[in-house]
Amino acid sequence: MKKNQSKAPETKVIMSDGSEKHLHDLWQGQTLVLVFLRHFG
Repeated sequence: MKKNQSKAPETKVIMSDGSEKHLHDLWQGQTLVLVFLRHFG
């Protein structure tokens, strides 16, 4: 299986408290699970 060596795009993520963080800051030194919700509620 071919591995994808490309980096994730530099983007901001809006947290549940309304603050913004850079995506790469969220997984430095720890495991990260991203969940994308199309519709909530």
